[in-house]
Amino acid sequence: MATEVKPGASDFAGAAYLGLIEQQLEAEQRRKDSLEQRGLALVTISGFLAGVLFALVTWATSEGRPPVERSVKALLVASVASFFVGALCGLIAIRTQKYEEPKVDDLASLLTEDYWGQRAADGTLSVAEVLVAVLRDARDKNGKKALWVEAGVWFEAVAALILLASVIILLV
Repeated sequence: MATEVKPGASDFAGAAYLGLIEQQLEAEQRRKDSLEQRGLALVTISGFLAGVLFALVTWATSEGRPPVERSVKALLVASVASFFVGALCGLIAIRTQKYEEPKVDDLASLLTEDYWGQRAADGTLSVAEVLVAVLRDARDKNGKKALWVEAGVWFEAVAALILLASVIILLV
């Protein structure tokens, strides 16, 4: 993938390109952090709403209350299942993954005279190639995290709607 740097090429253009690549890499790191925070929020929200659900079940089955209809029980079970799946999606989104990064031995090899004495444009190009590989891997992994977070949000929304339907049926 190495691109040849033309003799006399301006180092300025390479530095500008490198700046863009570094900016994109930083943005992808922020995206990763944001996705992991949202994944953790899914787990927290699921836990809270599951607690609300269990409080509702305790109230609905307390003394003096008529027995809970089968349809309501089915809705409550579906709601618990949906909250569980939403939390599971959140856990999958925040799981630790190994992201591509430069290897220390590869970086150490840059300290040899063969590399150290090269033109700035050649060094900038080499750094840019490494950063693009890191960026490509981060975008791929973050894209998958985003899908898990989105799925978790949908499961939690469905669970909340089912829970709402259960409450309406119990109160009517």
